[in-house]
Amino acid sequence: MTKEEQLKILSAYLPYKLKIYDPNSPVERELTHMGYWHRSSEDDVVFISIDEALEGENKPILYDMSYLTKEIEHEGEKFVPFNFLSSKIRHEIEFSTLPDIGDFNIKDYELLLKWKLNVFNLSEDEFINKATLTNKL
Repeated sequence: MTKEEQLKILSAYLPYKLKIYDPNSPVERELTHMGYWHRSSEDDVVFISIDEALEGENKPILYDMSYLTKEIEHEGEKFVPFNFLSSKIRHEIEFSTLPDIGDFNIKDYELLLKWKLNVFNLSEDEFINKATLTNKL
C-alpha cells in the first residue's frame, strides 16, 4: 500500500482520536492531521509529522472486524458493538457472515470508525489489533 493510500484510509479515523503503535515507545500515540508528539529523551520532546508517523513500523491501533460481536473497550466503557448497530445490519450479521462494509449506513459506519474497527480491511501486518495490544507494550 502506498503512503497516499494509507493516509486516505487513516484520515477517516482522525476525528476519532486514532492511536498509533510506535515500537520505539512504551505508550500509544494519538495521531492528528499533523502528526504526534514523541518524547525522545527525558528532556527532549519532538514532533513526528504524519509522513514520518506512517513510515517504518508505526501502525494504527484498531480492532479486527471480528470484534463486532465481541466485547471491546472504548473510552473506558466495555460493550459489544453489534448491540448498537442498526437493526438491518444486526439482522445480516445474525443470519450470515459479516456484511460488506457497503451495506452499512452512515451512522453505523461512523460508529465503527469511532470504535476503531478495521472497516477498511487492512491486512494483519498493516495494523495492531487493539484486543492484543497489551502483549506488545
